[in-house]
Amino acid sequence: MLKTATPILASLNADETIKFYTEKLGFTFHNNWDGYVIFSKDDISIHLWPTDDENIPKNTGCYIYVTAVDELYAEYTEQGIVHPTGS
Repeated sequence: MLKTATPILASLNADETIKFYTEKLGFTFHNNWDGYVIFSKDDISIHLWPTDDENIPKNTGCYIYVTAVDELYAEYTEQGIVHPTGS
């Protein structure tokens, strides 16, 4: 019955977040309302709210399930954004 969810994560800097999600991850940027930003890619929607507390984004996350994981891994490795323990 449940089909999808929209994570709402924290962002320390809206401009940097927009640049990263669009240029590195390939998401489409939709809106920025005073630092609350919205993106989508394929069937995924992600919202980020502004915070000044660095501990919040460091200790938050979500899982995104994908297909063609090898292609995605290669693309993100080329972008230099795969976490060092992501291999």
